Amino acid sequence: MLNFLSVVLVPLGSVLLFVCALWQMAKRVHELIEHEMRVSKLPAHRILLAGFGEGGALALHAALTFPQRLAGAVSLAGYLPLPHLYPECISPAARGTDAAAGANKKPLPVLCVHGNSDFVVPLSFASARYALLRQAGLSVELRTEWSMGHFRSNSSLMATQGWMTDALNKAQQEEEQRQQQQQQQTGQQPQQQPL
Repeated sequence: MLNFLSVVLVPLGSVLLFVCALWQMAKRVHELIEHEMRVSKLPAHRILLAGFGEGGALALHAALTFPQRLAGAVSLAGYLPLPHLYPECISPAARGTDAAAGANKKPLPVLCVHGNSDFVVPLSFASARYALLRQAGLSVELRTEWSMGHFRSNSSLMATQGWMTDALNKAQQEEEQRQQQQQQQTGQQPQQQPL
């Protein structure tokens, strides 16, 4: 797998290589999600993508471009790659404008955890790029960990775990509401769904 930063630091002509590599990796993540949905019967709203550093960048890009709304995306010490592609490449599902979402049209929740002492991906660089997602109407929460460099701390992992649990629970509630609305419109009796 290509390393994003090594591709970016080579001559400018390689930016196309970076874009292709990012889309190829995101396509592979999409294939893995679709496989899991097909084999495990796991719905998209119960899937959350997370990553650290470049993995966080990939998790964001893959979640934002997936054709179905996921439960959320988490980037630890990551960034939004290729800002010139946004907001145009964000899928309607991630924007919360997908017609299939019914009345529960909510954008993809995003958590970004970043250390203010990160010299690999500086906080100012990452937060400026996350601002693009907010401008596009997405729900982006940026948590700054003081005195944290380009690594994961116990406190950041605990906060991330709590956020992920909340995001999955909210996504499940939204899906249940969507199904109830759909059943009311068609006149069907609501059915209990196993958790």
